[in-house]
Amino acid sequence: MDTIKILLSATVALLLAAVVLSWQRMQEGVANAPPDDLARVDAQIQQLKVEQQRLDAERQLRTLRAATPPATNANTNTVPPDQPAATATDRTTELEQRLREAEEKAAKLERDKNVARDEAGLIAQRDLEKRDKELRRARLIKQALLIATVTEYVENPDVGSFAVIRVDRPESVEPGTILDVRRNTGVLGKLKVGELNGTEAIANPIPESFMGNPIDIRPGDELILPPPF
Repeated sequence: MDTIKILLSATVALLLAAVVLSWQRMQEGVANAPPDDLARVDAQIQQLKVEQQRLDAERQLRTLRAATPPATNANTNTVPPDQPAATATDRTTELEQRLREAEEKAAKLERDKNVARDEAGLIAQRDLEKRDKELRRARLIKQALLIATVTEYVENPDVGSFAVIRVDRPESVEPGTILDVRRNTGVLGKLKVGELNGTEAIANPIPESFMGNPIDIRPGDELILPPPF
């Protein structure tokens, strides 16, 4: 176990040295490096430093505990003659505190890293959507709240075409409500809710909303409120 700890500590030290060297070269050779790159390298350095501190504290604590024999009875502790019991106890407490602080710092850095990664992903997504309107449209459609689901579609020349739908959110539906027909990340057309009976309703397609395409409604199609494109 000690060998593994030593190897881990050495590995962290080597990684820290490599990152610091990369940081120095970046500062010397790339004066106009993007701020995001500089921040990322700085975060890596901080994380490695904290991990090094944690390993050092843990190693020192294990060494101290190994050098302090267990108590011989309930009231007497046996410690090396050149190290008073109080000194050993104080040192152990100090190392334990350092270890806790290092672990807390490491946990905070990990949380901050995850938050930064999520924020970077969101910013990148928004930048893409500014250039690609269809990408934004697809996201809004995909994220729209499911209101109802088509369970059956009937094409009858006598009574007309209609869909039988299961209403998942009755509070959002009433006779006359217009819902978009979602399939994957696209909207095929619109349905207008007519007769409503509890969690089941009849809805009629609005032909012009299908943009000249054949009305294609299938069981399993999802119905959503029109997103704010």
